[in-house]
Amino acid sequence: MYDESRPLQLGIVGCGGRGVGLGREIAAIGLGKVVAICDPDEQRIRIAQGRFGEARVAKDACELAGWDDVEAIIVATPDDTHVEIALALKPFGKHLLVEKPLAVSLADCDSLVCGFQDQTDIVQMVGLCMRYNNMMQRVHELVAGGAIGEVLMAHCIDNVSVGGNYYFHRWMSRKKHVVGLLVQKGVHSLDFISWVIGSRPVRVHAFGGLDYYGGEEPTDKVCSACNEFDDCTERMDRVVEYDYIKEKVRASDLCAYSGEVDVCDNSVVNVLYESGAKLSYSEVHFTPDYVREFSFIGTKGRIYVCCPHGKTPELTLTLRHRPTKVIRETVEMDEGGHAGGDRAMLREFVDAINEKRQPLTDFVEGRECAAISLAAEESIETGGVVDVHNIDGSKRSVAHRKGRSRTLSRKDLLNQAPRHLF
Repeated sequence: MYDESRPLQLGIVGCGGRGVGLGREIAAIGLGKVVAICDPDEQRIRIAQGRFGEARVAKDACELAGWDDVEAIIVATPDDTHVEIALALKPFGKHLLVEKPLAVSLADCDSLVCGFQDQTDIVQMVGLCMRYNNMMQRVHELVAGGAIGEVLMAHCIDNVSVGGNYYFHRWMSRKKHVVGLLVQKGVHSLDFISWVIGSRPVRVHAFGGLDYYGGEEPTDKVCSACNEFDDCTERMDRVVEYDYIKEKVRASDLCAYSGEVDVCDNSVVNVLYESGAKLSYSEVHFTPDYVREFSFIGTKGRIYVCCPHGKTPELTLTLRHRPTKVIRETVEMDEGGHAGGDRAMLREFVDAINEKRQPLTDFVEGRECAAISLAAEESIETGGVVDVHNIDGSKRSVAHRKGRSRTLSRKDLLNQAPRHLF
């Protein structure tokens, strides 16, 4: 049993901001201790050693996994390296938390799901931390409890005012590493929405463009050596503080207008689910505000959620046949990165190990949200509708509807409404 008196002994593969941040978070809640680290970048290793002074340094992931005192491993390397590293770690039998996305191709996601399916004693988690914060848990609780009936439609607007600092000055602005930001960033919202809807994606269609960032600047141009730094609205300081790290770190300052930048900075995605539910999702990386907005519309009503960055989010519940009865809730968020989602996710990781079960966001769940993102990026490239298949290659089908299964009177609908909420 791992707890504050016996913390989980962790190894971290990838000591960038995310890896060090998760190591710091699990230590802050007393459930884990970083005993080993690994990264090819010597400067990152020095920074990690400053944070985890007693941690040993491994030359590679396999050496780290081979040390007996390492009981679980966090993989926080660039997205396109996840599958190779995770499969290399499989023979060592250590519990794994792989940062999202699970992988950057559906074939790689499937190889991880299939490759670990016989190792049920190993916890296989994907770092989809957004599901775990208090507001997202509350939304899922309400929908699962029937507050708005069966979800038929969902909408999400992902306004990202920090697109430059978070993505377009870094390796994440290159398709060769991430495929696209729907895969790197969008999986958070898409995973949460699919979880609330409670169904799997069948068909995806998307449009996208690189309309604000990118350009013709040299690929090796950096802000710190640019003579236009003082006048550039998208300049990047070398030391920044990301919301998921909560401390100042050294940052990449590649030019956001480089000719090598090739990921979309705005996208619109439509998704059809097996249940017949539909989703409209948009992601924009040059908005003036940093806020997520969600709307779930069911047979009985609607839940609208506004999550402004750094502020208390608000939920509004409105019932279709009782429109004058509106509930508004503010949900306080916990401490830690991603509005408390990081710490709650790490608690789930440790709980899953203690309880010998798979976590809420296991490799299968990681595969499903990646499937939407990857299909959307493919649709943007080809202009066509993309089907999402099962792991065995078989097609998925959509439940066909012909209205309600029985006619409901107004009295019936009111009786079905969740009166205890009012």
